[in-house]
Amino acid sequence: MGRRTSGSRYGQKIDAITYIIAFEGDVDEKEYFDSVAIKIQKRFEKLIKVIPVEKSSTNNSDPASVLRDLSHYCSKNAYDLKNSSVTGFIVIDRDRYFTGTHLTSTTTALTESRQKKVKVVVSNPSFDLWGLLHFEDLSLLSLNDSQALLENKKTSGNTFAKRRLRACKGQLRFSDLPDRIETALENAAKLDFDKQNPVANLGTNMPDLINELKAYF
Repeated sequence: MGRRTSGSRYGQKIDAITYIIAFEGDVDEKEYFDSVAIKIQKRFEKLIKVIPVEKSSTNNSDPASVLRDLSHYCSKNAYDLKNSSVTGFIVIDRDRYFTGTHLTSTTTALTESRQKKVKVVVSNPSFDLWGLLHFEDLSLLSLNDSQALLENKKTSGNTFAKRRLRACKGQLRFSDLPDRIETALENAAKLDFDKQNPVANLGTNMPDLINELKAYF
């Protein structure tokens, strides 16, 4: 069942809409979605809740592990993902999980997500691309930079996307980025991203999640 809120002035109980979000990273994503949750206006606090899920392990970031974190949290806290008042999201990266030996387990996790009514957000190449969209129109990248971002190779321990994002945001933290969320949505819309084939082009379907929430900001 969905979780119940307090009754209205007519004495009728209503279901709050609860968004439960699990993700790959243990720091940047948590900081970002905690900040998104804070943006919900006080007058909507009894109508909507946003719950970023703590990771069970920093060593497991594959889609199957992210889905397990979501499922475990919901089971432990009596949230039914098939109830209309509960919406579960997993936020995953393309990274290496959509190719080679990882593809089978990723496909299985995505199938299980659909069965559990869990919505999937994919960023290609990674969550850092969504961060970049708060600052840059990536549709204007040169062919070389676009290819480098898509390949997202590591240098000195950091990927191309992470290095570029750090250069863009300077001293800003991930918790500061939701203040620029309209820019990110506008820039995301300019990319030719197909969530049915997320490995093909740079982009993300993060707006699917954000657009469900921003009416309450």
